[in-house]
Amino acid sequence: MALPGLLKDNAVEPPPLVNQLAGERGAYYELHRQQVVAWQAWSDCAFAVAEKLNKPILLTIGYAASHWCQDMSRNSFENPAVAALLNENFVNICVDQHERPDIAAVYQTMHLLLNGHPGGWPLTLFLCPKTRLPFIAGTHFSLHGEGEQMGFAEVLVKAHHFYHFQPKSLRRLLRQVADSVEHMSQTAAEAVNVPQSLVPAALAALAEQQDQAHGGFGSSPKFALPVILNFLLHQHARQSLPRRQLEHLQYTLCAIAECGISDPISGGFFRYSSDEGWARPSFEKMLYDNGLLLEVYAQARQVLRHPQFEFAARGIVRWLKRDMLSASGAFFSTVDADIDGCEGDYYLFSPAEIQAHLSADEWRVFVALFGLPGGDCDQRRHLSQQQSLAQVAAALSLAECEAAALYQAASDKLDRARRARAPAPVDRKILVSWNALVIKGLAAFARCDAECLLLARNAVDFIERELWVNQRLFTCWQDNKASRHGFLDDYAYLIEALLELLQVSWRDSDYRLLLALAESMLHLHLDRQQGGLFYTADDAESLIFRPKPFMDSIQPAANGSAARALLRVGQLSGEPRYSDAAVSILNASATALQQAPDTHLTLVQVLDEYLQPMPRVLLMDDGAMAAWEQAIWQRFNGRVQCFRLSPEASSYPPDAMGMEPGEALVCVGEDCLEPCLDQEQLLAQLSQLLAVDEPLGSADSTPADALESQ
Repeated sequence: MALPGLLKDNAVEPPPLVNQLAGERGAYYELHRQQVVAWQAWSDCAFAVAEKLNKPILLTIGYAASHWCQDMSRNSFENPAVAALLNENFVNICVDQHERPDIAAVYQTMHLLLNGHPGGWPLTLFLCPKTRLPFIAGTHFSLHGEGEQMGFAEVLVKAHHFYHFQPKSLRRLLRQVADSVEHMSQTAAEAVNVPQSLVPAALAALAEQQDQAHGGFGSSPKFALPVILNFLLHQHARQSLPRRQLEHLQYTLCAIAECGISDPISGGFFRYSSDEGWARPSFEKMLYDNGLLLEVYAQARQVLRHPQFEFAARGIVRWLKRDMLSASGAFFSTVDADIDGCEGDYYLFSPAEIQAHLSADEWRVFVALFGLPGGDCDQRRHLSQQQSLAQVAAALSLAECEAAALYQAASDKLDRARRARAPAPVDRKILVSWNALVIKGLAAFARCDAECLLLARNAVDFIERELWVNQRLFTCWQDNKASRHGFLDDYAYLIEALLELLQVSWRDSDYRLLLALAESMLHLHLDRQQGGLFYTADDAESLIFRPKPFMDSIQPAANGSAARALLRVGQLSGEPRYSDAAVSILNASATALQQAPDTHLTLVQVLDEYLQPMPRVLLMDDGAMAAWEQAIWQRFNGRVQCFRLSPEASSYPPDAMGMEPGEALVCVGEDCLEPCLDQEQLLAQLSQLLAVDEPLGSADSTPADALESQ
């Protein structure tokens, strides 16, 4: 954004900076728009002003739904003394993480470099204006400090003093950071030096991180970590998960579904738990968390067959439909943790409030399920299960279905009561990458709930109609218009979502979009010298380095997701360039995979699939192939890709071109077996390829078939 008059050489005393966020779109900007801090948007001009004034940059990156972002905004940036320190000594830049994930990715990496551990939100950095390199990086700073952490005002004084009065130390530190950035940018591609699977090493590392008492991994704050859960479910489906880790996985999935990180009233999951036992959540709800967990619980329902897993998945779908679904068919981004500065207030009930809304039988179930005290207690609390529904049913001498019906009726009543309150604010922007994660989750659950197929297709159609322009994705829809060219995760996640959706129900338009996305992703993001894919496109703004993300976070690594998508699209379409690009990603990430397989699980899984290709089945439907498809999913769920094609389709994979209705074709990599006309022959072929004797999943009907017949 232009700051007129500030850069003129003849200006003796430039006018003071003022808050420039009025024209910026994004909920995080909205938090800071009325503050007296002279916030600037990210721009070359803001850095030039800082260099001219010889002031360091204070950079805050965050998102509005976060309680800690709101806390720092309210308690530090709105404090008059802090605002005066900021305006006097720094040029202050504000970045919305959802609007500029590229900037966020770069400076999260910088936090890791400077501190040796990942950062979080808000991200708070002090930069040299000339180089844009950080010399201090942190996350949330309280106003007065907590424990060994300095208060924010003290941090500002230290940063100012270090920048102006310790020039040698500053130059030495910036040189070290610059050397690290140069090393990251010039890592040469290496040959794949991993002839065997890294799955055993990854599983061993994950086993050491298990929380045996409460489930999950690590200590507080506890995240659900759906990438890990998905990886473990995949290994179980491939019959390579040790029994003790399977038991821990089941325990973890139940704990997450039943305890306070889930919302037992309205459905869906909160971002993380502040305690090890999952009881006290951070109350923001993120679309991407719920999309990833929907996929996890859909898969867990299929291969582990626990009723709680289907209940958790249905809760996510209920929340998506009620709170996050736009009129256009795509999904909004986040629900805030705070209302008027009170974290989680929207979600809390006192026992007295609960009892007032419920029947006597419903109240008995809730008392037993959540460990509630007497109904005259007015202390409001968040509900976290103390027993399973089966245990409650047994204790109350009820059939489990009776207890479940009472619980559902009570939840519906409390949900209506909650909705009478002032709602938690929703960030109504539509992000492609997060919608893609939801589409994939909906597709995975569509075999249980036919409505999910419609929801997934509507979201895809909106993205293709509004955000796919001239063979290029845009990343965001806000204020009825698309903004900013897409990033690698937009392409990779959407391709993976379409691959999942095509296995539920084939649509020519989805297949054509799949191929077009793969082509554009390679054209815009491929590193042709060193291998792998850059996070930003070739024509994107240049930052201090160009990220090439291999490491998983809460979300799958963009290169890992892209590699898996390209490997499968290459095999399905018969286009070797896609498969070659997937191999280039494995080449570029080989050292990282060997050093830390447990933090690169998506790529470890891709490597495993590269070494042992997953069979894909093409069914040319004659009106009776749905039963074949269902038999495949029942027996080989998670180990086979299966596409049921209509003879009326106009866009086929090349291997299907010569098929007749009623034929099935099994392919592995580039090789295909003889077509078969008998279901038992088909299952025998797959059993021989996979050495499978017993099914892992359960027999279910396929609601998508009934849906398509309407």
